[in-house]
Amino acid sequence: MDTDPTPGDAAAAPSIFARIVCGVDGTDESREAVAQVARLAPATARVVLCSVWNTGASVAVGWSPPLARTASFPRDELKAAVDASRPLLPQSLVVETTIVEGPPGPMMLTEIGRQQATLVAVGSHDHRRLSGILLGSVATQLLHDAPCSVLMARAPQDEPFPRTVVVAVDGSTESGRAIRVATDVAHGAGAELEAVVATGGQGGVALTAVRSLLEAVGGPEIPLREDPQPPVEALTRLQPDLLVIGSRGLQGLRSLGSVSERVAHEARCSVLVVR
Repeated sequence: MDTDPTPGDAAAAPSIFARIVCGVDGTDESREAVAQVARLAPATARVVLCSVWNTGASVAVGWSPPLARTASFPRDELKAAVDASRPLLPQSLVVETTIVEGPPGPMMLTEIGRQQATLVAVGSHDHRRLSGILLGSVATQLLHDAPCSVLMARAPQDEPFPRTVVVAVDGSTESGRAIRVATDVAHGAGAELEAVVATGGQGGVALTAVRSLLEAVGGPEIPLREDPQPPVEALTRLQPDLLVIGSRGLQGLRSLGSVSERVAHEARCSVLVVR
């Protein structure tokens, strides 16, 4: 059973990039997700390129969310799109490809469970958050229900990805996990790393606790910027290549107020939600 890490044992937590399921639908957005996985995954990672052949009624009424676009063309074309994503990943990685049939969201969640994934990556098609909740967009469903970390990929401002990484911190155990992941990503990519704390939220933030956690988990060299805005406003106006944020794992109606879920939808950069 997983237990919440403390600052002292956060470094011992297993890599969230160990087993990755990456959604592929033949779009530029999904290719960007695969390309970012290629940059983030260590040589020991296992990657499953998964596409969903959806023939459900959602497409018949004009809804075309991520991973549901494939109902309108033959399965062999879908397989070709999956196969075309394979060269984006290093040959050294263990890579599998799979096509499953059914409703996109539930089938992706089933595949995540079957693969015991530590991360699921999808491209952002920039559906508005409310539309995602009402129509069942795959990205929204994964952010709500996936038992693992979620990468919502958007095209970076510059290559190679990522050159800049920002981690959201608030002194919580969840932000401690995010600090560890962001530190590992930045060191591995040679990227600039900055921590941001939003001080305008309800209840305030204990800055002493934030600084202590940041130094204990990430090291004293990581700069900390204070933003007086509430968390969602502070984080969504940032434009790093990658924003890393911890998740408290809220599900159902409680997740409608989740900062990490709102930031993932509204940010203008790739967002890695760490669970």
